Amino acid sequence: MNLHPSPPVSGRGRRNNGALVVERSLETSRQTIARLQHEIDEVLTPLVPGEKCALLDFPHHSNVGDSAIWMGEQIFLSKLGVKPAYICATENCDWNAIAKAIGPDGTIFIHGGGNFGDVWPKHQLLREEVLERFPEHPVLQLPQTVHFIDRNEADRTAARIRKHGSFTLAVRDRKSLAFARERFKCNVVLCPDMAFCIGPIAAAAASDQRILLLLRSDREKKDPSPADAILQSPDLLCTDWLTENYTETRLRSGGRLFADMLRGKAAPTLRGSYYNALARERVRRGLRQLASFRYIVSDRLHVHILSTLLGRHHTLLDNNYGKLSSFIAAWNTNWDGMQVCHELPMAVEAARREISQNP
Repeated sequence: MNLHPSPPVSGRGRRNNGALVVERSLETSRQTIARLQHEIDEVLTPLVPGEKCALLDFPHHSNVGDSAIWMGEQIFLSKLGVKPAYICATENCDWNAIAKAIGPDGTIFIHGGGNFGDVWPKHQLLREEVLERFPEHPVLQLPQTVHFIDRNEADRTAARIRKHGSFTLAVRDRKSLAFARERFKCNVVLCPDMAFCIGPIAAAAASDQRILLLLRSDREKKDPSPADAILQSPDLLCTDWLTENYTETRLRSGGRLFADMLRGKAAPTLRGSYYNALARERVRRGLRQLASFRYIVSDRLHVHILSTLLGRHHTLLDNNYGKLSSFIAAWNTNWDGMQVCHELPMAVEAARREISQNP
């Protein structure tokens, strides 16, 4: 499966009925991808300086979506000729090494995603420590969804941002934009998710004719486990994409790292090269899972994004705080092969209806 971006293509508007709750676009998946790639370029390119930089908070876990964001970030920075001089995950951040790598006027980038707030606290604590330790350096938070449960936590973050004075926050949806502009004294910009920088991906025809239910099993899950009647249906397979064979993933990633080094495509640091290979391997795992099925139902944002990159038809549910619906509303990513439903039974019905209409 080719993970290198294809040339972009460069539409709109009708409404369908039944289970749909948003207008379905006349855009193709490739047109949607090209439009959002252009938006990313327009918003972020002026914010990326030519000096040395660091990229922090590598997603050192099995969630495919965060690795897709990391891949998109690397593709975007590489296109601008930017190679981070220092890369780390939350657990191996060396503050002295960061300072040495970026010098007195370098920029610190922080990996994007859906962890700006108090739902996933270790990432927020890293972000705030960066602001505390590097008051003289520009800090660019790559596109995030912002969500706080505790107002006091939001106030604490606001104080850190205000004290820093040179923080730019990119957000992925208008709800996050409104919240951040109201609460945070910093530059706030609206930008699509960086995984779109991967570009269109060619895949073989689906080998499994069942409907894949790829549903959250973590703290962002909105609904309880699917009913037995759904789980026992022979035309459905229910799973998540958090499980991986870590030994196999590391071996594959090591092989890809070695190949990159032989081709002269390694990152400036060995750790950065390994992390990039690890992210690519995790994204490949997710793409193999999605591409195997004819139709997909999910409540994960990056199942939506990777299915769009693959051109796979799918139906979406929301997570427990409206992340997916907010993103789709901000960027009109409801291309002609996807739809949105309120509840899982409606989503399964919509998927079956589309399959019956296109045998």
